[in-house]
Amino acid sequence: MGMPTYGRSFRLQNPNNNSFLAPVYPGGGDNGRYTNANGFLAYYEICQNVQQFQWQINKSNRKFTGPYAFKGTNWVGFDDAPTIRQKSQFVKDMDLGGAMIWALDLDDFNNICGCEKYPLLKTINRVLRDYDSNNKDYMCQ
Repeated sequence: MGMPTYGRSFRLQNPNNNSFLAPVYPGGGDNGRYTNANGFLAYYEICQNVQQFQWQINKSNRKFTGPYAFKGTNWVGFDDAPTIRQKSQFVKDMDLGGAMIWALDLDDFNNICGCEKYPLLKTINRVLRDYDSNNKDYMCQ
């Protein structure tokens, strides 16, 4: 099962409507500061947007989806450590052949998010290897 270390971004038509299925303009959201890719943000770019540029995170629909972050007309849906943990547990529960990420360089390799280096990859590793479930990845939000 594949898991992303990036988010897909869009430009909202109305900044006051930032929920799932909100109308968006064609094409992707603004380029990431480091990836410089339209409609695509690395996990560490999302963390930076939240921490330094006052993007807000919505985690209200946790049972069905990962979180999303937004500011103004910018919107990005992504997987965080709790979402990755849930997907990794699904891999174990369904006895699937394994898990993969795309891509290693898009995880938070410099600890910008403040959890640890490579929090998404390490979350997969902890779940699939049966490491202590009270470990540090539960603090990565």
